[in-house]
Amino acid sequence: MIDMVIDHPHIASYLRNAGWRRSAGSELAEFWVKDQVEVLVPRSPRAPDFGKRIDILANDLQQVEERSTEEIENEISRQFLDITDVRADHEYGEQCIPLDAGHKLFTTAKD
Repeated sequence: MIDMVIDHPHIASYLRNAGWRRSAGSELAEFWVKDQVEVLVPRSPRAPDFGKRIDILANDLQQVEERSTEEIENEISRQFLDITDVRADHEYGEQCIPLDAGHKLFTTAKD
């Protein structure tokens, strides 16, 4: 299992790539704007309310993006990792995969 890293550089990169722009900021926090929506982004993990502010930011992004906070947090934390999500559709469901399909998926994914 990979520990999720959600810090200011990860958040800023995610927001920039999603079309947000920084509108104001200080040492402790920044405001980012997109389509007349403004979110507060905490900067200092040493601030006593950093975790709470991350939760508020995730909830704000959930409303704007219409995705779950879990999806958003995963995308923020994994954006600098070399990870590819793959899915193999087959008749056995999501919990298992036939050996030949798994082999084909593995060999085509590494190329």
